[in-house]
Amino acid sequence: MDEENRKKRGWLMIAIGLIILGLFIAPLAIPVPPVEGTLPTAKLADPDSKFADIGGVKVHYKTAGKGEPVFLLLHGFGASLYSWRKVMPELAKYGTVVAFDRLGFGLTERLLPGNWTNGNPYSMQKQIGYAFGLLDSLGYSNAVWVGHSAGGTVAVTAAGTYPGKIKALILVDPAIISSGPPGFAQLIYSIPSVNHIAPLLMRNIKNWGMEILASAWFDTNKITEEDIALYRKPLSMSNWDIGLWEFTKATGGNSSKDYLGKLGIPVLLVTGDHDEIVPPSETVSLTNLIPSAELAVISNCGHIPHEEQSEAFLREAIKFIKKLKTK
Repeated sequence: MDEENRKKRGWLMIAIGLIILGLFIAPLAIPVPPVEGTLPTAKLADPDSKFADIGGVKVHYKTAGKGEPVFLLLHGFGASLYSWRKVMPELAKYGTVVAFDRLGFGLTERLLPGNWTNGNPYSMQKQIGYAFGLLDSLGYSNAVWVGHSAGGTVAVTAAGTYPGKIKALILVDPAIISSGPPGFAQLIYSIPSVNHIAPLLMRNIKNWGMEILASAWFDTNKITEEDIALYRKPLSMSNWDIGLWEFTKATGGNSSKDYLGKLGIPVLLVTGDHDEIVPPSETVSLTNLIPSAELAVISNCGHIPHEEQSEAFLREAIKFIKKLKTK
């Protein structure tokens, strides 16, 4: 009887092994054709779009205003520089505004695996390098970095890594306290079959991305057709799906928390009081972790104050900017 049970267990283990092997290998047989309906970047660009070659990457950006201070605007995950369109003209009255599409988003060029040699361009340190590189190419330094959500993570990491190179921070619903994928995600990302079909999964952002956009607003009635069109526009870029996947894989552990207590520059924290993506309590908690941080809570607002409640956001931002000008 024991011998018979051992044989059954043996066959069961073989069957389980074959199933697992099939799950790993079968996806490799799924064809992943190129994204259909893509357009040349020139067709997608606006009349005021500009492009700079930064480290071999064509970075899409826009500028407004002149003089000091300089504001560098960093959008969040899934967004682009269009996220700042409602506040750029007013901010430009107080200095020079530079908004750009971070690598993996908007109209900035998507580098593919095998096309880079000096480290993954989608990594945090490379993202910071491209941001500083853009400013350098324009002749600007010591800017005020305005980071929304994951863009706030980049801004804090940059300020902590390069003290003295950033004048101040405006962190809008920053994804710092509980951001980043779980630790085991990197193991999953390394599986060849997952890498093979991941671009297909990314393409579903056309569906689930709109659900995330809706959850980012307190009053979804304020989301216009123009808003939706602008968020979808970069999905006509060549290789946008691969770029988004490579960015996702490169988003490892969030080290920005390590720098919070060391920030020796003025910091304004802004949160929507109904943010369902980065809970307001997380942003409020940062006031106890960042020396001399100021807090502004925007009423009746979700995760994107500069879009949903742009006037209220500007009031708080301009108050902060005026204080900077007197220092």
